Amino acid sequence: MSADTLDSLLEARAAAAPDQSLYTFLDAQGETIATLTTGALRERARAIAGALTAAGAQGQPVLVCVGPGLEHPQALFGCFYAGATVVPVYPPGDNATAIEAIAAVARASGARWLLAPEALGAPLVDALASHLEHAPRLVPLESGAAVPALPGA
Repeated sequence: MSADTLDSLLEARAAAAPDQSLYTFLDAQGETIATLTTGALRERARAIAGALTAAGAQGQPVLVCVGPGLEHPQALFGCFYAGATVVPVYPPGDNATAIEAIAAVARASGARWLLAPEALGAPLVDALASHLEHAPRLVPLESGAAVPALPGA
């Protein structure tokens, strides 16, 4: 199996074995909470890429703010499929210093979009509005319908 990019590798693996477990999220006791198969990751990544593309973020830097869990690989691969540059930031909680740091990362990277779960992203966009000339546009991680294929996929 030869692949030039991570998204093309996922495509090949999902086509060959869509039900293969790829990621497993464990709790503090080491018990499985959730798993993500190659086929499910491909479908979520395509859906997220479609939402990013519809928002105009294709090929652009995108702040990616997700906590630990299966949302992380979904967000990353969604960006890969959209050709977006991943600009990772950690969820700030109520930490004003962390929000200032995220604003600095947004300025330095030129990121105008934020990919995050809506419950996290909406308040973060509001908080960033007072620190940036243009607050990033939220692309909720939950958004997007799966698309059959994307250019280059």
